[in-house]
Amino acid sequence: MLKIPKSLFLFFSILSFLFITSCIQNNEPIIIEHLVVHQEDGYFMGWPANNGVWMWEDGEIMVGFTRGPFMGKEGHDVEPPYQSWLARSKDGGHTWKSFIPEGFVNAYDPAGLSGDSMLAMKELTEPLDFKNVNFALRMVGNGYLQPDVSEGGFYYSYDRGGSWDGPFSLKGLSQTVELEGMDLTPRTDYIVESADSALLFLSARNKGFGSDKSFVARTTDGGLTFKFIGWIADPKDPYRAVMPSTVRTSSGKLITALRRKNIGIDPYCWIEVFASDDNGVNWKFLSRAGETGWANGNPPAMIQLSDGRLLLAYGNREHRLVIARFSSDEGGIWGPEIMLREGIDQDFGYPRLVQNLEGNIVSIYYCAESPTSEKYIEATIWNPGNADKWGKPIDISSK
Repeated sequence: MLKIPKSLFLFFSILSFLFITSCIQNNEPIIIEHLVVHQEDGYFMGWPANNGVWMWEDGEIMVGFTRGPFMGKEGHDVEPPYQSWLARSKDGGHTWKSFIPEGFVNAYDPAGLSGDSMLAMKELTEPLDFKNVNFALRMVGNGYLQPDVSEGGFYYSYDRGGSWDGPFSLKGLSQTVELEGMDLTPRTDYIVESADSALLFLSARNKGFGSDKSFVARTTDGGLTFKFIGWIADPKDPYRAVMPSTVRTSSGKLITALRRKNIGIDPYCWIEVFASDDNGVNWKFLSRAGETGWANGNPPAMIQLSDGRLLLAYGNREHRLVIARFSSDEGGIWGPEIMLREGIDQDFGYPRLVQNLEGNIVSIYYCAESPTSEKYIEATIWNPGNADKWGKPIDISSK
């Protein structure tokens, strides 16, 4: 076995210490690695936030993404047929295997037609077991790159995404007075309360892009029926409020981050955080937690770390950065912006987050090096350390 001289070992130890110290002084995370989750020549990969992320108790991670032919055009350089894929990691996010499971969201025929928009919604006849150790739920609705299911629906899996059943209707929800005449536009965001009870964080809009407002629904009978619980953002609010990312903190509060957009003359976008003390019935504004730039901005990803801090991630399309921020007071005040990724094309982001069993953060998003190169799914694995101490926290909640 090769023995390293003590003097050389000491040299590398000092070098490592200086590197970490430099990262901390410059508000930079300690990046362990940037790695490719899935990439293919001739294909566009995108939008993990539209598809979802799941993690099980033994540390296995699964993330969803959209795959379609790369067109090399302005805007989203992808065209139909779209497919919903999954990628799985069993080693904390370091290696991934991508696949299309049986019965999943998109069942395309050889002509490339979207199977889900052609399928009738099913009605669940037996309650789901939300506490099943291999359970996963995937929401669908009406919206860009989603199956055309105006009343909303869901798929479920009991084998960690290997096979799925659906789409099942959100029985009782579309008939709610509060949602009358609206299309449901949910992504996947839910909190399991018990074997037969779960909270779903969804969105709905009137006819036309941009009017989405987020709300909470609950099932207490294993998904057989659903009830409207409350709006997160006031439905009369003039700004888009969609794609919630929600945690239940150790104090029992629900904290959610929303994607916001001014639909008017100024198309600027940002992230806001709201809290509920009564299990989703009423919500209060906490903070404006991030700026996501012009055009359509980016949705948030938020998790609670094992040490109790909240971690928020999002993309800023104006500056072409993937950004993270920490909060140590349940979302009221957020620390300095921490750069996770730079030097990428402006069509990027839509992150999802997990904390692996090593305690490191796995941030998953889509990106490309240039407008003429294919988008791919990337993960950044990094150590959060005491990142909320990397500079003086700033309060932007009054903006």
